[in-house]
Amino acid sequence: MRIGDITITSNEEASIQFSEPGADVALLINNTSNTASSNTMFTMRLEGTNAGNTFSKYQIGNSDSWSFGTQGSNTTQLRCTYSADGDASPTNFDNLVWRAESTGGVGRIAIRSRMAIASGGERIGSAVDLNVQNVETDAGSNATINIQVSNGVAGGGGGNSVLNWTGPTDNWSAGVDKSMSNQWRIGSDPTGAFDFANAVMISTPAGEVTFPQTPAFLAFNSVIDSNVTGDGTTFTLIFDSEVFDQGSDFDGTSTFTAPVTGRYTFQFNVTVSGLVSGNTGNNFHLLTSNRTYRTASLNIGLVRHVAAANNFILKGSCTADMDAADTAVVQVRIDAGALVTDIGGGATLVTYFSGELAA
Repeated sequence: MRIGDITITSNEEASIQFSEPGADVALLINNTSNTASSNTMFTMRLEGTNAGNTFSKYQIGNSDSWSFGTQGSNTTQLRCTYSADGDASPTNFDNLVWRAESTGGVGRIAIRSRMAIASGGERIGSAVDLNVQNVETDAGSNATINIQVSNGVAGGGGGNSVLNWTGPTDNWSAGVDKSMSNQWRIGSDPTGAFDFANAVMISTPAGEVTFPQTPAFLAFNSVIDSNVTGDGTTFTLIFDSEVFDQGSDFDGTSTFTAPVTGRYTFQFNVTVSGLVSGNTGNNFHLLTSNRTYRTASLNIGLVRHVAAANNFILKGSCTADMDAADTAVVQVRIDAGALVTDIGGGATLVTYFSGELAA
């Protein structure tokens, strides 16, 4: 059967109807020619200066509907909208799902709600990929993913630009925190939300980078510990005041406990006083679960500062390999005298212990 042109006037509709249960209703446009440029097209066109919208509509019963087409007032945009009451059209901005547009010769797709890319349910273990590929080989032919939010009025509107990676439990995110001078942040949250407070890395626009969750501490001795060594007694130094303890891995007294396996850098300093000429030996070291790092061994009685309460300052630093739950303490021993040697303390940091996870 050959059908000629169909002309629709006013608000009339041309319908293709079929009432047999379970049967398909289809409109087929078929070009049987096999010559070059024998195209098959379905064209929707509006004419006149006050034209409306051109779109196709997909509806289930009298409720859910989708529309796909152009808005008459903005022909540079192709819009997809959804409506639960059957009123889907390109002008229904509240129900806009996505739009494709061309501005200045540059095309882009804007997503208003969420876009999901899912694998077929019949393929267990199949991968789901989003590939952005530029097949051009010329210099400057980039492939880019751009995440942009509105800046709002005078910078007061818009949200944060964020990428999320969600696993079975924890959620990882990377994005720009607009409320904190547009800092770049990477964070993790077990609730699946992007929580800037849990950022593991922060970078300012100027390039200053910090790691607020990396274990790091500084503690010092606030009071003098009197008569703790001098006769060969090994004394575990006390650092009772914390300047900072990022990660809460220092116990507030003497011991740092590694939260994860890694390489830790430590610095330690002790001022000993009450030395005498007979204190000919000493041992100052960092003691970890894996090994001991000895830093000073000298005739401390000979080099003591007689005019400064017979004191001497011992310093040490090292990078130590530690397993999760390993501990580290600082110890000092002064030999060949009586138990009269003191450990310095006070508001000025003369005896202190610091460390951080380095790698």
